[in-house]
Amino acid sequence: MNLTLLLNKLKIKSGDKIVITSDILKLLIKSRTKKIHFDPNNFIDIIKNKIGSRGTLLIPTFNWDFLKGKIFYSAKSLSQSGALGNIALRRKDFSRTCNPVYSFAVTGKDKNKLCNQKHTNCFDLNSPFGYLIKNEGKNLFINMQQRVSNETKLNGFPFHHVVEQTVGVPYRYLKEFSGFSVNSKKEKKKIKIKF
Repeated sequence: MNLTLLLNKLKIKSGDKIVITSDILKLLIKSRTKKIHFDPNNFIDIIKNKIGSRGTLLIPTFNWDFLKGKIFYSAKSLSQSGALGNIALRRKDFSRTCNPVYSFAVTGKDKNKLCNQKHTNCFDLNSPFGYLIKNEGKNLFINMQQRVSNETKLNGFPFHHVVEQTVGVPYRYLKEFSGFSVNSKKEKKKIKIKF
């Protein structure tokens, strides 16, 4: 299917704030079996073109090593939340937000605003998650499955934690983690985050 036509059907338009939650491995395998060339960079470019210069595109680059005491390197710590995030991190048009656990590769109009956000709480409304809420962001899910067990969760994107934290559900609590972060200028500093 033509991706531009699909984006039109999904009502993706100029100026949109989009977060892509994806498992492109399945897409790559399916493309290969059907002998269709799939280029993830071209895929990103089509979405960027669709949202235009007023839009902002976020791709999760989550990495949980900071919680295990490892140093977070904004330029080197790989995304553990999918290949598309690592592809975006290699591109010059993307920058990474500063949270050492729930970071995003960002491009577009609000890239600097998001990458300069100084939030110490992974799921508060001053995080990229809050930015998406405040700006009527859209989540584009690609090959993500909803898991249903004794409770329903969306596999791959922890947006529900923002809602839980905001309303103050009794089964969640904040824990503080501290460690070192090295920014893109290779400046190392000790930071604390709440998760």
